[in-house]
Amino acid sequence: MPPKERIAYFYDGDVGNVYFGPNHPMKPHRLCMTHHLVLSYGLYKKMEIYRPHKAYPVELAQFHSADYVEFLHRISPNTQHLFADELARYNLGEDCPVFENLFEFCQIYAGGTIDAARRLNHQLCDIAINWAGGLHHAKKSAASGFCYINDLVLGILELLKVMTVSFHKYGDMFFPGTGDVKDIGEREGKYYAINVPLKDGIDDASFTRLFKTIIAKVVETYLPGVIVLQCGADSLAGDRLGCFNLSIEGHSECVKFVKKFNLPLLVTGGGGYTKENVARCWTVETGVLLDADLPNEIPENEYIKYFAPDYTLKIPNGNMENLNSKSYLSTIKVQVLESLRCIQHAPGVQMQEVPPDFYIPEFNEDEQNPDERVDRLWIVCTDNYCLAFVVTLNQIYWSCLDFYDDGDYRNNVHSKAHGKYRRRSSLFLSPCSVSRTWNNCFRDYTVRNINDRSQSLKCQCQRVDDTGGMTSADANRTWFTESVSQANQILGDLNGQKVTSFENGSVMPSNVASDHSSYKTRGNYIEDEAWRLLQDSVAYYCGSPVGTIAAKDPSDSSSNVLNYDQVFIRDFIPSGMAFLLKGEYDIVRNFILHTLQLQSWEKTMDCHSPGQGLMPASFKVRTVPLDGDDSATEEVLDPDFGEAAIGRVAPVDSGALFYSALLSAREMLAPEDGSADLIRALNNRLIALSFHTQEYYWVDKRKLNEIYRYKQEEYSYDAVNKFNIYPDQISPWLVEWMPDKGGYFIGNLQPAHMDFRFFSLGNLWSIVSSLATTHQSHAILDLIEAKWSDLVADMPFKICYPALEGQEWRIITGSDPKNTPWSYHNGGSWPTLLWQLAVACIKMNRPEIAAKAIDIAERRLAADKWPEYYDTKRARFIGKQARLYQTWSIAGFLVAKLLIEKPDAARNIWNDEDAEIVNALNIMADSNPGRKRGRKVLKKTYIV
Repeated sequence: MPPKERIAYFYDGDVGNVYFGPNHPMKPHRLCMTHHLVLSYGLYKKMEIYRPHKAYPVELAQFHSADYVEFLHRISPNTQHLFADELARYNLGEDCPVFENLFEFCQIYAGGTIDAARRLNHQLCDIAINWAGGLHHAKKSAASGFCYINDLVLGILELLKVMTVSFHKYGDMFFPGTGDVKDIGEREGKYYAINVPLKDGIDDASFTRLFKTIIAKVVETYLPGVIVLQCGADSLAGDRLGCFNLSIEGHSECVKFVKKFNLPLLVTGGGGYTKENVARCWTVETGVLLDADLPNEIPENEYIKYFAPDYTLKIPNGNMENLNSKSYLSTIKVQVLESLRCIQHAPGVQMQEVPPDFYIPEFNEDEQNPDERVDRLWIVCTDNYCLAFVVTLNQIYWSCLDFYDDGDYRNNVHSKAHGKYRRRSSLFLSPCSVSRTWNNCFRDYTVRNINDRSQSLKCQCQRVDDTGGMTSADANRTWFTESVSQANQILGDLNGQKVTSFENGSVMPSNVASDHSSYKTRGNYIEDEAWRLLQDSVAYYCGSPVGTIAAKDPSDSSSNVLNYDQVFIRDFIPSGMAFLLKGEYDIVRNFILHTLQLQSWEKTMDCHSPGQGLMPASFKVRTVPLDGDDSATEEVLDPDFGEAAIGRVAPVDSGALFYSALLSAREMLAPEDGSADLIRALNNRLIALSFHTQEYYWVDKRKLNEIYRYKQEEYSYDAVNKFNIYPDQISPWLVEWMPDKGGYFIGNLQPAHMDFRFFSLGNLWSIVSSLATTHQSHAILDLIEAKWSDLVADMPFKICYPALEGQEWRIITGSDPKNTPWSYHNGGSWPTLLWQLAVACIKMNRPEIAAKAIDIAERRLAADKWPEYYDTKRARFIGKQARLYQTWSIAGFLVAKLLIEKPDAARNIWNDEDAEIVNALNIMADSNPGRKRGRKVLKKTYIV
């Protein structure tokens, strides 16, 4: 069995969540099924699991045209009606539909293959698996055959020279024009494309015999350094679109044979349209790569029902006639072996570093000497040439293809070097697979001499969507205004990140979740920048750290700083969390002690004196002359209790989380005789507050319908409409907005008036503090998922929804220019809320929700210079008055990342449901099931 650290497995649950459409044969959900089947067999214990980075647009443009990549990023189901011409030009339609999160889907599966190739290229693993990859039909400037981005080309571009071997269905006008045995390449690529055309019904014996004979000869002749094996499963018997008759045993035998060469191996998925059989096949082949024999009976897993009725790995062969006669196969074999005699093994390559000014030159055929041996590789696709192009398991590939816009494929030159890389030559193998009008291939790509490449192209098995200094505005226009040659600057010095959680729950099922110590996280450069900025924001008092200032923007002039150079009590909370999670306790201890001391200061606001115990809104470390000695100075803490704030706002927000404050106060009280009455009083308050909030502030679809039917002016102890709420107060937007599944706590309640807006912080904290019941907590997260495009969109997280507009805005905000609709506190998006979202999701065992939001934030925060908040309905713009390098945006991101990586640490933040409170509320509910409380009838004694 190969060592665990030498097998890299790439998976991101989001790739399985996309939906091509109800009648489309491509079902990415097969990837979730495969992953859970792999986990249920315990194969995760034998390999390292990585979450791939989302490929940058500039990486995708290494092969695809920039305008095509940009179009994929812009198009969505809601906007496709605006792009009729582009849809036709780029071939999006019935076969390649537009669906939600299309571009992210492409980024994930392409990123997995790129990361896999880079890990091989750096000798960080011997086998790399990306079942999401292998979608190889896509052309340079068009989608094709269910494929939008050609990840195999992008992976091969990380390597060097390519020889392709394609076993595929041939003839009958099969899409996209599969190769005949006589198609062996052209010009310098001649003989470097091996096509093995097959007919319907080929079975295990015929296929494996031919496959082994040809591949053994290819490896002997070409001497590859790496093999890229595309394992499309549409060659299996019974596939919805296939016309071959292979069993899983026959299919996996090809994988086992290739593995025996002991060469670095990149394995991808591809076609396969009977999803339960695809999951079976790729799970078995994962076992083959790990030298693990799997029991035929499928273990219990989340998708067990799909494998009914027999619940086994094996699938029966079909009754198809094998149209591949012995003489036909013998003729094919002879022709292929004859072609192989005409090539030499892959030439040696002088390993050189990628220069800092790396650029991709134009291809000039006339300047190329076919007899000249070069040590550099062309890795760019010009208008017609796709260099180093290869085959996948679902389709045929060529060593180099000449792609014409009319779909004509011609073998082109064998990839020549141009641009100094440390790379290996490769062989691409595609075993046979078939589809509707697709040709199916089990392709085998082999790559030579992978050596370490320059540090600027390290494996980036992590989310690395920062665009290296681009602003948000740049990203919203076009990424490609600068030359693609800046790719290595944009990619930066990237490290790998292991994954702990994905879509559909944890990366591992609950019964094995404790056994994942190897799923460690390596920080990426965005986190490194965030930590550096957080450390830079630390304020010192008498040489000791006492907090972090609100923002530290180097471009701010001293007159424009206002009070952002002060330590805000509220803003420091995420900073303190970050430092505690990192084991840096001194700054938090000092902050608490000094804040406690500042509470005792005498403070006034005009003639009013706030109550004892009020915390300041902020404080600043000032240097002042020493009393009695003007030549000496001392440091003092100067608190602001609101007397200097804009509008003279008192800092009551610092103590507004009453429920959490009560819980914390009770926890700090020692259980002794002297505190018994106080604890009893606290419990009574907590029970009353819990009941009142859960009963009267909660809305969901059922509750809305109940309010809609309320009667007014009820005068009775049994009144249903206790607060005399008028149904007309239900805002029209809410009727359409409230999902069938989900609910939330409203923001405010007054007689005959309800504010139905969704306030994020209160709802998230109601989960964290257990003010919400378990059912309500899940319902809040259900609503967030259902209304993702409103509450998260392009940047998490909306502070409230919807924004006040028109007359409401003028009355409630006083026409505040800072709180215009969808800005600041009126529907703005605040990245600092990420950490509260992370705690809430981890508590309810739904970390994938927070992880998805973190991924979205990570794409922009660093590039946008860590703004305080974002404006517009979808958070597309940096806030018009938002401070840059806002500390709590930085700290909120870091805390969210740390908690997702170490979810057990979140237990120190949330409050579990209090058994006493829950019991009391249940008693109240049981004694009053209708929640109707009339006047209690007192017992009376009569004397006669």
